[in-house]
Amino acid sequence: MSATNPVPENSGKRFQRCRRFARACAFQALYELDVRHAWGDPEEQRQYFWQRVESSDDVPEGCDLERARAFAETIVDAVLMNKDNIDQRIQAVAEHWSLDRMSMIDRNILRLAGGELLYVAKIPPVTAVNEAIELAKEYGDKDSPRFINGILDKILREREKTTV
Repeated sequence: MSATNPVPENSGKRFQRCRRFARACAFQALYELDVRHAWGDPEEQRQYFWQRVESSDDVPEGCDLERARAFAETIVDAVLMNKDNIDQRIQAVAEHWSLDRMSMIDRNILRLAGGELLYVAKIPPVTAVNEAIELAKEYGDKDSPRFINGILDKILREREKTTV
């Protein structure tokens, strides 16, 4: 850290780690809601989820848990408020795949990324897609990253057509 630059050099990497952690938390919360079929009244499950996160050792070093939670909640709220539209968008571009036929992991990573791409301001589309692919590598099977990338690419192309 220099006198002219009070921000530590690794603050960008720490920010990225915290954002990735927040996305993983958002994915896990959406996955739990899907498993429990709790889309209509998710608050109790969300509170229980965050209690488990806060008591775990999974929070990256130097990550502000409150900021990570706020970002994760922004994504989860975007998905919850727009789930039907996000699901329709996924279904429209997923050739030969119904949502029920997709793995629960892939389906919820797609919902998370769809929420970011379509409803969370200030997230560059390439970032949302890349982070979804990273989640797919960590939580999905060997084909998940390619599948997620293909669906999200089609959603992005459709989005660009409607915004032009």
